[in-house]
Amino acid sequence: SNSFCTLLVLPFSTNPQRAMATSAFKTLSVKPAHAATNGVATVLLDRPRKKNAITYQMYTELGTALLDIGSKDATKAIVLSANGDYYSSGNDLANFSKLMHPRKMAQQAKGVCATFVNSFLDCEKPIVCAANGPAIGIAVTTMGLCDRRLAVDGATFHTPFKALGQAPEGCSSLMFPRLLGKETARKVLDEGLKFTSVEGKAMG
Repeated sequence: SNSFCTLLVLPFSTNPQRAMATSAFKTLSVKPAHAATNGVATVLLDRPRKKNAITYQMYTELGTALLDIGSKDATKAIVLSANGDYYSSGNDLANFSKLMHPRKMAQQAKGVCATFVNSFLDCEKPIVCAANGPAIGIAVTTMGLCDRRLAVDGATFHTPFKALGQAPEGCSSLMFPRLLGKETARKVLDEGLKFTSVEGKAMG
């Protein structure tokens, strides 16, 4: 696609009460692919009360789900979205609340993030990200690793790395210039430019 995202004309709703969980995952709601879904599997981030903030457990479960579902012959594609009004508010700050040496914490976070990002790269089937609401941080950067990006009207995208004193992750320093162009990617990743789904559609 030549744009960051394609705007969904119709409302995209993933009501937590209506989500069909068919797995033992604690932080996801998963619907495997089968004939009735034309081979499309659905993976929903499922912590709506926490704005789908990503815990270490969710990182692990989502990586496992992408690799497992992607390896199934019945799966033709995977739709990645979320329950609730947020796609994801990014990292759950509880990930960093444990008392430990900063260097050890950084190493742990690096390992978890690397495994998570690699699951997008190693997934054997196309991944379609459908942002049902605002996305922040790594929830935005990993969209660049998806094969297609969809978003509802009203969704916003924000990567506040400069404000947090962090470097962009999720291969975004490679993928965003390809998707958005170098100057727009710089504004998004380095300056923290927040943009809407309508603006994202026009980018590229």
